[in-house]
Amino acid sequence: MPKHLGLNLDRFVSAVWPPLLDRYAERLGAQIRPSPWEVLSGPALEHYLTQPENAEAAAIVREDLQRVNDVAQDGMGTLVRACEKYDVQFAPNATPETIAMSLFLDHRDAFDFAWSRYLLYGSPANLSVHPVGLGHLRIGADQLALFRAAIQRWFAEQSKGEQCIVREFQDAGETVILIQHGTYVRTIPFWKDDEVSMASLRPALEDVIVYEPDTSLVRIRAGLPKDRRQYLRLFAACIAGDEALADAAETFTLTPLQKGTFDFGGKGPIVGIELRKVRTQLHGATKLVAEFTSPDILNSFRYDLPGLGIASGILTLARFRFHLHFPGEKPTTVTFNIEPPAVTSLAERRYANLIMRYLERQGVKLR
Repeated sequence: MPKHLGLNLDRFVSAVWPPLLDRYAERLGAQIRPSPWEVLSGPALEHYLTQPENAEAAAIVREDLQRVNDVAQDGMGTLVRACEKYDVQFAPNATPETIAMSLFLDHRDAFDFAWSRYLLYGSPANLSVHPVGLGHLRIGADQLALFRAAIQRWFAEQSKGEQCIVREFQDAGETVILIQHGTYVRTIPFWKDDEVSMASLRPALEDVIVYEPDTSLVRIRAGLPKDRRQYLRLFAACIAGDEALADAAETFTLTPLQKGTFDFGGKGPIVGIELRKVRTQLHGATKLVAEFTSPDILNSFRYDLPGLGIASGILTLARFRFHLHFPGEKPTTVTFNIEPPAVTSLAERRYANLIMRYLERQGVKLR
């Protein structure tokens, strides 16, 4: 699931053009619709949503407004790109919240496009990065149809339901694929009048795949590792036409850390690097796996655990903290994990390319 940004209903409601909020409330239906005052007042809406009898409405409203809020707070850049792509006009003084709500109500293709970009960078799920060497692959409707059908079968065979929406967008030469699917049915108790009733529901999840032709990279953001692996395999088979590409698409290795060849000193705007965490399978008969977390792993091994080191086993995860300083700007840090062969949590858009180039020079990024 995406990592939601903070939703302050008072601030959010104040930032949205009131007629849009009225129209949103009308869509909810008479059974669960809050009153006009409750829609236009943040504190009143919060009070309405916290009442037990409004639990059904609260689940829907909070999820909808949270999504609109997330897209709005992700920045005007994504909203403007979505509006330009789908030829949506907006007032020059419109707030991001107003634009996002307008897209949500009237231009769902544009909203889903903006939402897919937010999912790619805003989800806590790890991002896997796979070099597939396809160059400027032309992805046609037939390939997408095969891909969609294969994904639907994949989830249906796992008893996660046959409902699966696969949507494709083009963005500055990149192909963005948004996948909305179900998971296992859950049964929950709830109050109905004076009795406890049961309801079964199938929660919806969302994943995103991006193909970047300039780098021949497939980026996959999904909640479950097995889904990430299957998406890559199906992308290779259905879209690239060669399932074997999935087996060769390794991206990262931590061997330079274990060999001691990785340069933690940095270069240029990268003024220093810290190793903050490692997971290692220690050498031995029982295949013991241990995690170590510290502000400076190398010194912790050197001074506190002299009998151990990052060469004492097989590294399966490393957490880096890159210190960056650009002329005329305040110093900043970027912290992320790398988990070979292809998973990273690096999603900082501004610095990702700079950091990836450094990792490639150091031999951590393979290609």
